[in-house]
Amino acid sequence: MVTLPGEVELPGPTYPGQAASARPATATTPVAAPTIELDENDLSKRVAGKHLTIFVGRGVIQNSPYYVPNQGFNRAHVIANQLSGSGYSAAHNLVTTSEEYNQQRMAKAENNLVAYVDKIAKAKHRSTPGLEPTEPVVTFSLEVKLTYVDPVDRLVATKIANDKLLPDKEPEIREAILEKLREAGISKKLQRVKQTTYDLENLMIANQGPDKTTAEAGEDEWLLTKFGA
Repeated sequence: MVTLPGEVELPGPTYPGQAASARPATATTPVAAPTIELDENDLSKRVAGKHLTIFVGRGVIQNSPYYVPNQGFNRAHVIANQLSGSGYSAAHNLVTTSEEYNQQRMAKAENNLVAYVDKIAKAKHRSTPGLEPTEPVVTFSLEVKLTYVDPVDRLVATKIANDKLLPDKEPEIREAILEKLREAGISKKLQRVKQTTYDLENLMIANQGPDKTTAEAGEDEWLLTKFGA
């Protein structure tokens, strides 16, 4: 387990009863550095943050592990940018995915979490007479877990099925795909996301709570598919 020390300053406190587009992004909110667990390929398999809040705007985004440009990859946040996740490589909060997985399945799960926070915040704001949005009052904890699989296995199986080949062709098909990846400069350590799960807990609205919810992003079915053709 790797625990990153210190704190970072992120703009964007969240106020109950405000839509995302209305949340100010001028004040600073201290967010404790997350706890990170890496696998044998230096890919993040668990990222857990505390005292997070909703962030409005676009932060810095550096390269994710084994990212190669022009290959249909995205540099996806593990804890999303809008949930206070860092975009710096050193924070180990980035993962290389397909564009489709990041912008469809992960984005849907992340947006569901934001919508849940807004829903609970608005409900508790209405039930708290005199509460005014004069300070950051919405915080939560978020744990994201990822599992990975070898992307080549799926490419080989798909090639055999589509071309109606016998299983004994597997070694040469695998080597042909690996050669394509080497020529494209793609590391053999790159793995395909099998599952991403989100556990949001300790949702505190004006010191009331806690509430919690979960979300899933499923599997990245698109990563490297062009190399299996």
